[in-house]
Amino acid sequence: MKKSILIITILASIVFITACKNGVETEIKSNNKSKNTLTNLMLGGGVPYDEGSIYYRAITTTGNNDSSCYYWATGQFYKTSDLNPKDVENVGDLYIGAIKVNIMDTALYGKHYTYNFTSLDAKNQINAGQFGTGTAFSITGGGSFDPCSTEFYIPEELYLAPMTPCACGRSVSGLPTLSKTNPSVAINWITDPNNSNVAVVFFYDGPTSKRLNANLSDQSFERTKIVSDNGNYAISSSDLIDFPVGSVVEIYVGRSSEGDMTSKGKNIHITGYTYAKETYEIVQ
Repeated sequence: MKKSILIITILASIVFITACKNGVETEIKSNNKSKNTLTNLMLGGGVPYDEGSIYYRAITTTGNNDSSCYYWATGQFYKTSDLNPKDVENVGDLYIGAIKVNIMDTALYGKHYTYNFTSLDAKNQINAGQFGTGTAFSITGGGSFDPCSTEFYIPEELYLAPMTPCACGRSVSGLPTLSKTNPSVAINWITDPNNSNVAVVFFYDGPTSKRLNANLSDQSFERTKIVSDNGNYAISSSDLIDFPVGSVVEIYVGRSSEGDMTSKGKNIHITGYTYAKETYEIVQ
């Protein structure tokens, strides 16, 4: 499981049919599919469950400014609800706000179309203006999909405050520690006044924990809480009850919104999300 939108003007040359049906945005709540979707995405998932899926992400790596954000987008579109990899279609151009998403064509299953940001787009600061506002999504149409578009609010990028460098490339021995019995740690982040909730995910890194301590399990797991987007969450001992001493735990804070658009009876589900994380070693 693991380690594996903007107010814009549509170009006049692109005409979208008005018959496109748009869905209502969904924020994460304590017990809904949005919670599970966001948790899976933060931990490296994102399996499509409709004929069309679009994901748009901002992840903070280090620092507390837009230059520390890495942006990512992907989309896939299928002929039928069976989601057969052989039936992935080219639906024309895909736009997320002001950026045209690149299409890849591989021969793995014959024609296998996947839309992805290029590495340049991932660092393009146009993205920074597309979070914390209404963002437009659109396809120009192709295959069994007609042109379609929608727009809904995508939460502001999320930064931890203060933000420390991510664990990538850092020795485990250099990780900050978190006491299992008396955590005395509060997670702080930059709030979004237009967003209600955030997901706080505690992720047990099984392989790394096992490498540190042979007595620990190598099976990863997560515990997710939905809390108010008020910029602060105090970690308690009850949050860490399932995490053994000596283990490595990643703590994610994320927010998201979701929307839908329908073309010729096919649903295209869209998720815009943003998150940051910190990694700790659990001590007594």
